[in-house]
Amino acid sequence: MVREFQPLNALYLTGLLWTPNKYPVNLQANRAQFRNFLLARTTIRWFNDGMTEIEQTRIQEREALIARISNLLESDQRFLAAWLEGSLGRGSFDAWSDIDLWTVVRDEDFAQVVSDRYAIMETMGSCVLKVESPQNGPANGIYLMAGFETASGIQLVDWYCQPASQACRSNSLAVFFIRPELSRMESWRSSMPEDGISAIFSRSRQGEDSLRSDEPYVAWHPNTEQDALNAGNLAWAMVMIQAKHIFRHPNEPGLPFESFLSKLVKKASGGVQTLRPSTIDMEGPSDRLDRLVDITGGIIRAVPADTKLKDGIIRYLNAVRQALPMDARAR
Repeated sequence: MVREFQPLNALYLTGLLWTPNKYPVNLQANRAQFRNFLLARTTIRWFNDGMTEIEQTRIQEREALIARISNLLESDQRFLAAWLEGSLGRGSFDAWSDIDLWTVVRDEDFAQVVSDRYAIMETMGSCVLKVESPQNGPANGIYLMAGFETASGIQLVDWYCQPASQACRSNSLAVFFIRPELSRMESWRSSMPEDGISAIFSRSRQGEDSLRSDEPYVAWHPNTEQDALNAGNLAWAMVMIQAKHIFRHPNEPGLPFESFLSKLVKKASGGVQTLRPSTIDMEGPSDRLDRLVDITGGIIRAVPADTKLKDGIIRYLNAVRQALPMDARAR
């Protein structure tokens, strides 16, 4: 039997929450790619009868957050362009995809935007988590991870920000806006050789920058206390990353990020706390999720965190469990 594809709402014709006139530059240049994107969506559980209610909720909450971010950035004249990279930019996203946000800023405004980066994130929604990872920044740019509180748990945003003189044209399918000023710049005439995030990690693996020869702009110079706090925040983020990994790879044994989580907890607690060895027989995804919940309890005891953040993490774990196939939800 052939099932008819019915998107969650009519606005999914663009893949996201915006109307087609938001894509004049992008879609004119990528019609074939966009057509492939629409066809490919049927392979990632986009049938209404193949998606759980919690997955639909996650997507709707993410759409609302993306809409707020888009409107905020477009109203701020310091930003010359903004779009989505990663799975949302490629059209291969699912309910657990993070928002990989890429922005381009006027060179003369870049230092101020860097200085204001926390405040900018806080205007986008209820921001309960911030993680600094300067090495993930694009050429002469910065990276900041943030977590936003929603009813179904935390929504993660990975924010990449570059000065205009270093920016390349993206092949993203989800472009918010590009101001004419940027389109006229020489650097904008060249395209990213791959999606921007992949290029950054290629640089990390190969010891060189696939976009430019320049290193990221390092805006964060922490003391010991700040570094420990950041390690704790990263541990919280890694709990969610591990949870969605369980959902996407239900047959993979063990928890591949458990060792890293243990190192983060030790660093966050000043070497005092470590994660307890597992006593759970991890035969399936539900067992592995149980172990992750156990780990989360250890992090709660070892790492100070805002109540909203802790509650948001627990709601996220519960959402992943609800989205598991019925026969995998309980031991």
